[in-house]
Amino acid sequence: MLFDNSGDPILIIEHGRFVECNQAAIDMLGYANEDVLLQSHPSEISPEYQPDGRSSREKADEILANAADQPYQRFEWTHVKADGSTFPVEVSLTAFPGKDGMTLHTTWRDISERKQLEKELRHSQKMDALGRLTGGIAHDFNNLLTVILGNLQLIEKSSKQDESLHASVQAALDAGVRGAELTKRLLAVSRQQLLAPKVTDVNELVTEIEPLLKRSLGEDISIRTRFVDDIWLTEIDPSQLEIAVLNLAVNARDAMRGGGKLTIETSNISLDEDCAAPEVEVTAGDYVLLTVSDTGTGIPEDILSQVFDPFFTTKEPGKGTGLGLSMVYGFVTQSKGHIETDSEEGRGTTVKLYLPRTRSAIEDRSATSTRTAIIPAGHETILVVEDEAAVRRIAVELLSDLGYRAVEASTGAEALAILGDHEDIDLVFSDIVMPGGMTGIELARQVQQDYPHLKVMLTSGYTGTDILDSNFLQSGEVVLNKPYQKQELAQAVRDVLDRE
Repeated sequence: MLFDNSGDPILIIEHGRFVECNQAAIDMLGYANEDVLLQSHPSEISPEYQPDGRSSREKADEILANAADQPYQRFEWTHVKADGSTFPVEVSLTAFPGKDGMTLHTTWRDISERKQLEKELRHSQKMDALGRLTGGIAHDFNNLLTVILGNLQLIEKSSKQDESLHASVQAALDAGVRGAELTKRLLAVSRQQLLAPKVTDVNELVTEIEPLLKRSLGEDISIRTRFVDDIWLTEIDPSQLEIAVLNLAVNARDAMRGGGKLTIETSNISLDEDCAAPEVEVTAGDYVLLTVSDTGTGIPEDILSQVFDPFFTTKEPGKGTGLGLSMVYGFVTQSKGHIETDSEEGRGTTVKLYLPRTRSAIEDRSATSTRTAIIPAGHETILVVEDEAAVRRIAVELLSDLGYRAVEASTGAEALAILGDHEDIDLVFSDIVMPGGMTGIELARQVQQDYPHLKVMLTSGYTGTDILDSNFLQSGEVVLNKPYQKQELAQAVRDVLDRE
């Protein structure tokens, strides 16, 4: 009775053949009854043994032959179900003498879930390591780019009389901007970018960018949209979602060289604990589902699991960086969402983005001020707190060029001392990552406590979650990402100073 009702599959082997099995074994392999199993060799339910080139039969015979000397063995194996699908098992084998030789008692345990968890853990560890690497690179590189772009903009202003020099400066500026975009892409891949989430209607967002998608895809690819009318709202960075959809569309275009159809659909979906459990990064709850499908060539099964890996690409050299899909993955998971891919060679690819639902309402857009192309200036006094001397100098020069009076400090402690001596400061503009025992966020908190009338604006070239305090940022504080250009600095400063 214990044998028949065990939850784990149990099989008895004698003379190299299965002679008895319980119902759990039959169910695990998907057979109608035990007839297929009984009297068969253990290797007949296994694919070819790959690790050392031997066949399943040779490896199984070795294990059975060693049973007398090793009466208890535990090892991993791969089994084939009746429908042809394979799955990993952990086999516990116990040998004991029988009437006509050794009798082997084997217990199997399906370890598919464990293997999936191990895979997810390895991927998470890899992304954490990449995040630390890119975070450090981004901090230093963005500081350098801030200095480069800032100086080029100051030179550009005085180079307009020399057409050749002006063209050279403009080319250098364009290259610097591309360098900044590359850094942003790396931060997106490692889930270290600073997001600006807003309550978003995905139907509206896709409708707004549809003309851009059509221009990007070309005339030989048609776009079809299918929206659910009562779509839920999601709180997500809309600009990053636009980039994600564009990335998916461009990938689809490359897979439909002879033309095809791109379909973008939205729907509402609720995931319960059973649906969420198989995936490490998925939590139960309500989601807005954004699905992007194409009729392209599809992705081979052997590389489907790698498509979100950073720098992995199937495109020929020079045609792709391998950052597109990994950026989408990083953005969605950083936003507490989930992404799935389904593809088959010759039958296209479907990518599903699960975006967490929000109960908040969309901000009244009519109340949002319209920005112009004019660079806003001012006359207020700004305390610039930055430990990198070159970055501090360029910030001071850009602010001075905008009409502001700038005061400098290299540490949080020095900034507090200056505030104690100057009553005319209107804004503290501080880097977040600084030496000396006080970060920019800690400085901002102290300023808010001691000088509640003062405005604070932060900047950073590194957006690691261990540096940025989400609770502090959600209180409405502005963070200007490095490298910033003159227009961005001017607009951010004016927005903070003019805020009630």
